[in-house]
This record gives sequence, C-alpha cells and structure tokens, in this order.
Amino acid sequence: MIPLRVPDGLVIGALYAPDDAQFLEEDMVLVEFGAYGINVSWHPEHELAGEYFVTLYHGDWSNRLHSFATSDADLVKRFIEDTTRRFASGRPVAAFTAASDETIVSQKIEGSRRAYELV
Repeated sequence: MIPLRVPDGLVIGALYAPDDAQFLEEDMVLVEFGAYGINVSWHPEHELAGEYFVTLYHGDWSNRLHSFATSDADLVKRFIEDTTRRFASGRPVAAFTAASDETIVSQKIEGSRRAYELV
C-alpha cells in the first residue's frame, strides 16, 4: 500500500503499487475533497500489464474535468497529493474551461509515459 497525504479529504480504498495483481482492482481508491473527487482504477483488473486510470471530477462522475492513464504509481500519488493540497490552500482545483486564464492540470507526453504538471 502506498500512503497518501491528503489534507481535508476522505480516502476510500488504497493506492497499491503495480507489483501484486491481487490488489490491482477497478475500484482502487476514491479521494473526495469538497465538491471534487479523484477516482483511481486499474485496467485490466488484476493484470500486472495494466495501467492506472485517474479521473478528476466535480460534483459527480458525469462532470469529469481531467483524466489520464499511467503505469507510474508515484505519478498517481503526486497528482492526488498536489491536487488536494491545492484545494486545501484555497487555490482553484480545476480550471479547464476555455474562458479560464489558468490551466491547473496539463498533460505532456514524454515518449510512452504520460505526465501532468500543475501550473
């Protein structure tokens, strides 16, 4: 199990490293903070060759703000901790609309590895 430092949030489930198939489940971890949530699942379930699918949403699942896939557990941990820390500090969590001046999460592709950055 990978410990998550989440200020002012509710964590349901746990984040696991991709080295033990029994813990790699579709419903791995859900983090709720304010009106936001981050859902982490593993696909295909119980297969070491899969990936984490990470989704940030507002209100409910139908209002998805950002998602990405990766096999890097540390990247998932940093995304969860950085996003919840941003929320706890009073800074905007999600500003993905075209009208916004600030982009909170942007993706950049580095070969086959997907990464995010907070700006």
